[in-house]
Amino acid sequence: MDLDKLPLMAALQRKMEWLNERQKVIAENIANANTPNYKPSDLKPLDFSDLLAQQTGGPGADVGAKLQMVSTSPNDIGAETATAPPQAVKQHGPFETSPTGNAVVIQDELVKLAQVQIDYSETTSLYKQQLNLFAIALGKK
Repeated sequence: MDLDKLPLMAALQRKMEWLNERQKVIAENIANANTPNYKPSDLKPLDFSDLLAQQTGGPGADVGAKLQMVSTSPNDIGAETATAPPQAVKQHGPFETSPTGNAVVIQDELVKLAQVQIDYSETTSLYKQQLNLFAIALGKK
């Protein structure tokens, strides 16, 4: 049984991938906290309810709609080979810019990092619960 084909499992995996990418962007912001003229980035928010609706064809999604696969490189052999990674977008808010032009606010980045950790923990917990339900259904527990 391929768990990736189940809509809820695929949506949970997509959410974990997005959280991993967001953690990388936040870590890059923190690493460049002293770089002159550096502007912090963040990912566009991922709406999990919309993602799940697209996976299941539920409310807000076209009947039978699935996530669209895209090519991430001209060398890809077709759009079905990979999904596009989330793209970082520059944040706006020059009111916190240092004299060197750096706009990273460490406290804000640490709050975002803590939220990513909480969200990832919740998502992995949901994933584990789904696996436990399968184990129970199969008589393994």
